[in-house]
This record gives sequence, C-alpha cells and structure tokens, in this order.
Amino acid sequence: MLLELTIKVIISYPLKSSNYYNLRSLNSSNVNLSFELFYLIHQKFYFRHMKNKTTATFLALFLGGIGVHRFYLGQKLYGTLYLLFCWTFLPSSLALIDCIIFLVMSKEKFNLKYNINQKLSINPMNNIDSFSTKNEIEFEFFAIDFETACDEISSICQVGLVQYKNGKFNVLIDKLVNPSTKFTNTKIHGISKNDVVDSILFTEIYKEVEKFLVNKVVFTHGGVDEKMFNSACLKYGLPRLNITWLNSATLVRRTWQDYSKTGYGLENMTKVLEIDYNSHNAASDAFATAKIIYLASIKKQIFSIEDWAIELKTKSRNNNNSYVNYDKSQKISGDLTTAPDLNSIENKDNPFFGKKVVISGTYDSWPDRKELAKVLKGLGADIDTSIGKKTNILCAGDGVGPKKYQKMELKISQGDAAQILDEERIVSILKTLSID
Repeated sequence: MLLELTIKVIISYPLKSSNYYNLRSLNSSNVNLSFELFYLIHQKFYFRHMKNKTTATFLALFLGGIGVHRFYLGQKLYGTLYLLFCWTFLPSSLALIDCIIFLVMSKEKFNLKYNINQKLSINPMNNIDSFSTKNEIEFEFFAIDFETACDEISSICQVGLVQYKNGKFNVLIDKLVNPSTKFTNTKIHGISKNDVVDSILFTEIYKEVEKFLVNKVVFTHGGVDEKMFNSACLKYGLPRLNITWLNSATLVRRTWQDYSKTGYGLENMTKVLEIDYNSHNAASDAFATAKIIYLASIKKQIFSIEDWAIELKTKSRNNNNSYVNYDKSQKISGDLTTAPDLNSIENKDNPFFGKKVVISGTYDSWPDRKELAKVLKGLGADIDTSIGKKTNILCAGDGVGPKKYQKMELKISQGDAAQILDEERIVSILKTLSID
C-alpha cells in the first residue's frame, strides 16, 4: 500500500532539483519509505489552497502514525511531534481518533476549521489562502465597513476594505479618518479625537475607495455603510461613485434559514460560523463580512456577482447597472396611499399610529412591499411615496432610495420628529405588537 501510494505521488508530482530528496534515495526500508512518503505528500498537498475532508481522513487512517495528515492540514508543530514519537505508536492511536473525528465532521464545519477560519492579524500585506477551483478563483468581490465618530452618519472615522480575488482575501484599506467633528461613539469602537488628529481626511480616503471600487460591486453588512459613504460624499461636495452595493445581511438570511428573521447581525453570525472577529473595528468587520459572503457562496455554490444579485433580488442604485431590474409591480399606490380611518384602529398606542410613513427598498419579510404597507396602514399609518415636511418615518429596506434617505437624515439633523427604520427594527416592533 505504501509503495503503491508513493509511486502515485511521485508520478503526479515530479521532484525538482531543489528538493532535499530524490528517487535514488528511496529504498525498501519501511521507515525510510515512510519518511520519503511524508516529504512527498507534504510537498504535494501542503501548498495547495483547499484542504479536502476525504484526503485528510485517508491520510489520518493510513499515514497518521507519522503525522502526514497534520502536515497536510498545515499543523506543522503537531505533525513534527507525531513524527518524532512515531516509534511509540501513540501517534497511531491519536491519528485513529483524528480519522473518526474527520469522518463524523460535516464538510462545512471542516471547511470552516481548516480552510477559512485561520487567525489573521489585520494588515494590508496579509492574506489567507482559500479554495482554488476555477470558478472560485474567477469570483471577485469587495466588503467594506465604516465606523463613525458620532450620531452624524457622515462622520466616518475609520475605513476597512477587503477584497476577495484569485482565491485569496486581501485587506486593501485599514485606516483612521479625521472627520473634523465631535466624538461620542468612542465607547463603541475605542477611537477618540486624539487618535485621528494626524489622520487623513475623508476627501483623501474617497480617492482610495474610488481607485478600488468604481464600477465594482461591494458588500456591506446591513446596508448602513452605503448610506454613511454617500452622506459623507454629500457633506464634502464629492460626486457619488458608480458603485453597486449589495447587503450581506440579506445574503445571510437567504443562506441560513435559521437566521432569516433574527440573528443575522454580524456579531451573532461570526459566533455561529466560528469566525475570528474584533467587533467595531472597520477592517475586522469588513474581513468578517467577506468570510461570511464566501462561506455563503460555498454553501449555495454561487460564484458570480450577477447570480448573487439575482439571488438577493436587490434593486440597483446605479442607472447603468444591469445586474437586477427593479420590480415596478411593487409600486405603492391607490387605496394604500389614502389616509386611514384612525377611529377604526384598535391599538392607538403603536408607534405607527397617525404617522406619515414612506416605504422604500425591498424586504425579505415582505417580498411584495405592498403587504408591508397594508400592515402599517392597519396600524394607522398614513402611507406616502415621497419624503415631505410631515414625514415621520422612513422604512428603509435593502436598496432604499438614496435621495429619500438623505432627505430623512436632513430632517433628523434639523431636530424634526423623524426616524429611519430598517427591516430588522420593523420586524422587532411588529413582534412587540404580536404581528407576524
């Protein structure tokens, strides 16, 4: 068995002159053969991107006594210990246990542990290896995250941008930004005004984002980061960049059904998927988002942005973008936009009663947003289609109209009794009212 496997490895992986071993060094000794086989298999598999569950199980069963499976998984220290103590036969027993663990472990959990979930210090020069099939290498996407200094959505003080390309994750931007404003969110992310005194301004980070993302697709978790960036552009008088934004929170809800209603936030999903995560650090958030997108892509076998956009049924915010056509049948009109009969509403204490409400964007909980309009009107909401002086609430789904959002932000900044609710918040409010 050892000889047959050795020959197969040698045939499929020709030795180079720089290698320490060559064919002439092989002999009939089982010990020497095992060492030669250990080296050849290590050379053949260690530098490959993807670690295969079946391969790991096979190596643990037949060659685990000399630690080959540990080297294959990139665990050089364990592999060395197995090799050094192979004469005691203890590594053989441990390898058998490893084999059983691999057998009962799901493919997804194996991928999480040995292919994705590697510790990485956030550094623009660092990257991690991942799978390397043709489709996956051609798959490219970006994930971005911002932290803000205060409740002003445009007060960006930190930026993290991660790219997945050629089978690798790369941190492209991990920088502090001086927003030239007050800091009231320091307790959330730990960034203070003193930390950004000598940092670049948004106008400079804008140029970096432009260099990487113009005419590209970028994911944000929850969609609020898109609004942060566009609001900062508006604040500094900069043109909005031609970027297609997709919401990875929606991606999570479509991929893992257990989290389709609640629990799809970044912090919870990193725990569920066992992803190393430093909360409220822009680069860490962006990196975690990218990992989640990749795991979802593996689970659903989707390796193109076009297919993800269709899967997410996302409204494009770019006039020239052809990924998804907005469904005009969801336009709210007719009886839904007439004033409600407030006297007939039983629960007059709900937050929508007597309020002017505008519904924008798409919603997983209400594939046809007219259904959401019916629910809110039944609670006494006066449904409108545009932001006006009397608008109280903007329901901001995925792909919310940017102009609507900006107008609502302006109302809030001027002290008007107005608020913006995302889908998760709407669902939470309706649950308190015992409405599914």
